[in-house]
Amino acid sequence: MNKKYPSCKFACLKPLNTLLATKHKEIAAIIMEPMLHGAGGMIVFPKGYLDALYKIVQKYDIHIILDEVATGFGRTGKMFAYEYSDLKPDFLCLSKALTNGTMPFAATLTSEEVYSAFYDDYEKGKTFYHGHTFTGNPLASAVALSVVNTITKKKLIKKSQKIIHYIDSKLNLFEQSSAFKIIGDIRHLGFVVAVEIVANKKTKKPFDSKLRFEFKTFLEGLNHNLIMRPIGNVFYLYLPITVTKKEVDDIFSKFILTLERSYEKNLS
Repeated sequence: MNKKYPSCKFACLKPLNTLLATKHKEIAAIIMEPMLHGAGGMIVFPKGYLDALYKIVQKYDIHIILDEVATGFGRTGKMFAYEYSDLKPDFLCLSKALTNGTMPFAATLTSEEVYSAFYDDYEKGKTFYHGHTFTGNPLASAVALSVVNTITKKKLIKKSQKIIHYIDSKLNLFEQSSAFKIIGDIRHLGFVVAVEIVANKKTKKPFDSKLRFEFKTFLEGLNHNLIMRPIGNVFYLYLPITVTKKEVDDIFSKFILTLERSYEKNLS
């Protein structure tokens, strides 16, 4: 499309509107990660995108399923990422931070409307028969309750806003780096910072995969006690909401140093 926000006016949603206009009776739901598309390269949604999408979904009475496994519990600066909009999910999928990463545990929340559709007298046979032998693990459930209570009672989301602003103030360090010439984009939302490495800043074309620059950069990070997990040509920080300013300083300095050393060794 070669369009940019905000002048694009969410032209990228037109194909969805067209699809639902003709196929809405065949489509039960839309599944998406709100505000931050992780697997796609840590793509941060522009302001208003979720609301624009929600209007289309409501128009055709389609359920919306939000995957907040990675974005939930304060990672984006809100308790849940969908709170950046007026969107009300029909299903909300949670995990990971739900137990602070200490135990495998997940939860699926749904609306009263969906719940009621399967609630009736036993003889009506309307039960939603879905479950498995790991359901309701008592230890994992206790951990999840403890985490949620800690976040809410200690008001960690509210307290984390100062650190988010501090992280934002550190982004200009990338521009001062000798590796900035290979940085095509810097994306930031809450405690997530993504740096896209490119061979051409104008076209955003990445380096030839045969160079294996991303893997070499990962190895360079180990030399500086930093474990990096690139998604394609995107390196990212996924910091906990309890991170301190001192830790942010340390991580940023190592991140930038890693990019500079890898650039000098493998590309310059």
